[in-house]
Amino acid sequence: MGNPYGPRTLVWVTPFTGSTIKFGFMTNADGATQTALGHVPIAGAYPSALVIGANAPKPPRASRLRATGVESSFVDAEAIATARAADWKISAGKQRNGASSAKSKTVYIVHETNKIAWKMPTFLHTKISTDLTALGIAAATATDLDLIFGVRYPKLPRVAKINVPTTGAASRYTTYCDPSKLDNLPAGWTTVRASQDAF
Repeated sequence: MGNPYGPRTLVWVTPFTGSTIKFGFMTNADGATQTALGHVPIAGAYPSALVIGANAPKPPRASRLRATGVESSFVDAEAIATARAADWKISAGKQRNGASSAKSKTVYIVHETNKIAWKMPTFLHTKISTDLTALGIAAATATDLDLIFGVRYPKLPRVAKINVPTTGAASRYTTYCDPSKLDNLPAGWTTVRASQDAF
């Protein structure tokens, strides 16, 4: 069992079967537990398709009772059968689809094969609809189950546009943008933040 006061290691697991997402998290599990649950340690540069701090999807969790207490951690979707055979109990993970509502539209940007998603207010979606494709923003549907919400890493760039109507006050629109689009933004758009902070 890991030392709750010991150093924590950054690792990743696959959140669901068939996924290419690398769900990253910090753990204090010992080496044997990490191996049993399919954790892949991250040393040095971050691998492609890594996300950290995602609210969804969430991988399954594995837990077992030991003499020192209950041990629990995320488990790789491909390691579930092996973990069960070693007496780990598995709790289901979580996926979130791309459903929209009258007030917001679910959209996403493909970054390193991952669909980084968020809820865009409907009024903003309408105002910038002609620029969405050029910004690398796609519309999600209720059948999309590989969307990733609420990530801390990577941080997508943010861009802005000031709309000056012939009458009335000007409006400033801001949204996320595909990093590959920053050098060729639609007319009127400028970069607000281009960095992708490390964890």
